[in-house]
Amino acid sequence: MTSNAVFWKPLGCALKKSLNTQEAYSILDFGPSRGSTWIAGGCAILAHALYMIDEFHAGAGAEIVVLKEKIDFEPDHVLLRVDRNVYMDGDGSSTWRTLRKRWIKEEGMFDPEISDYDPALLDEIGIPLDPHTSKELAKYLRRKLFI
Repeated sequence: MTSNAVFWKPLGCALKKSLNTQEAYSILDFGPSRGSTWIAGGCAILAHALYMIDEFHAGAGAEIVVLKEKIDFEPDHVLLRVDRNVYMDGDGSSTWRTLRKRWIKEEGMFDPEISDYDPALLDEIGIPLDPHTSKELAKYLRRKLFI
């Protein structure tokens, strides 16, 4: 694990713990992702919420990215890259190697890759975006993680 990954690991653990609560899921259920999880259906809302929190910009420049099969143009997952090789999503923080391994093993992907984020494409394929829900989630996470 690189020093950058070590820096982000405690925050990733706290994030995962904060997301797996009734309070966090009640925020997700209020928007268009009702009944979803942070990995399936609520990932874009979470990525946007994390992007709104200044502390996630401490690395080499935070950016929203997508995970997809190399041979496909449609994204499977939306997450926040917080450093060159560190990503945040509903499972906390992961290096690219860990993230790739998890999506191959648990989600059945063959050859995942990180790609540019395109909100119009997410809308087209039905991955919900909701600025209001992301804003409410950002407020909740800021309170749980940084206050």
